Amino acid sequence: MNLKNFIFDTIIGVALVILHFLSVNTESVNEDNGTSGRKFVVFSIRVAVLIVLALILTCVRYLIFPYSALNTTENLASTSKHYITDDSFYASSDCIKISRINEYNNEKTAFQKTTIKIYCNRTELCTISVDGFYKLYDSSISGNQMTMNDKFTEYEITGQQVFVLEDLAICYHENSIPKVVLFKEIVNQKESVILTATIKKLVSEGNVLLFVNSYEYLKKYDSEFAKSIAERYKNAEFTDNENIYINKIGYRTEFLQTFFKK
Repeated sequence: MNLKNFIFDTIIGVALVILHFLSVNTESVNEDNGTSGRKFVVFSIRVAVLIVLALILTCVRYLIFPYSALNTTENLASTSKHYITDDSFYASSDCIKISRINEYNNEKTAFQKTTIKIYCNRTELCTISVDGFYKLYDSSISGNQMTMNDKFTEYEITGQQVFVLEDLAICYHENSIPKVVLFKEIVNQKESVILTATIKKLVSEGNVLLFVNSYEYLKKYDSEFAKSIAERYKNAEFTDNENIYINKIGYRTEFLQTFFKK
């Protein structure tokens, strides 16, 4: 299939190159007799003809051999509007999906990426890029009423609200300023009472991925807690909640043991 695909694409490319040089040679023969305005018109016509021919050849190629041809490009957006200033966090998402035709003439996703934006009080705080499709909202129907639920989980930590977006970000207010800390950036954070307390609570509930991301941070600001959890992971002594979480995200316990033996 790949060889046929290569041959068709090569034929199209060679045809376009030949047409290009033929048109250039024709133009150079009449160069002495033409004005600059006429040259511009001729050049524009030549470009337009080449574009049309490229489209025709591409269509012919698609009809004869559609395998690997670009089929559709979609933009899937999901957002919610907040009109009340209540210091809560919310998000929107945009997913770009590019599909191609496979050897069975069926549509196959070739590329998919989701961009998530987190807001508070209508102010954008950060942008997160996720490979693949990320479903930001789940819907539920009760009678004739549909409810949209986002992926934020709300906690009360040290007397204030903290919003956690699955395994992506921790959102809270510090000194009345909204703040978003991505899981992958926890290691670079300065000490924060709220952040430390949130990490410890989620890790104690079985969030293995968060502990992996925050281990270096915890070693600096709560080394006793970090060492106690790392020692269990190193010996593969996982709680029921941790085992459920490991199976959910597809982690290998061997990786965790190796990671904390370093």
